[in-house]
Amino acid sequence: KPGEELIDWAVRSPPRHSGFFYQVMDAMGSGVEAAINFLRGRGPNLLVQPSGISLAVDPSPEVPGTPITHCWVELSGLPFIPLPRSIAFFNF
Repeated sequence: KPGEELIDWAVRSPPRHSGFFYQVMDAMGSGVEAAINFLRGRGPNLLVQPSGISLAVDPSPEVPGTPITHCWVELSGLPFIPLPRSIAFFNF
């Protein structure tokens, strides 16, 4: 399987750079709007609700965002100064 060639799924560790952490920006209905530190102020925020995670497109809780289940982040400058080159969101 292609995923087995790319990633060793038996080895997992938490992120060690604060850029991968998130901050809660606002409470919205029964969920929260959160920003990934790498993208804060530059990219989409996440809307985290009991029904799932979506991209926060509109700050209004009545407007649903695009649902997501996975994301892939490409970085340069590892391990000392990681800089995001691209981020892709998926809904599988």
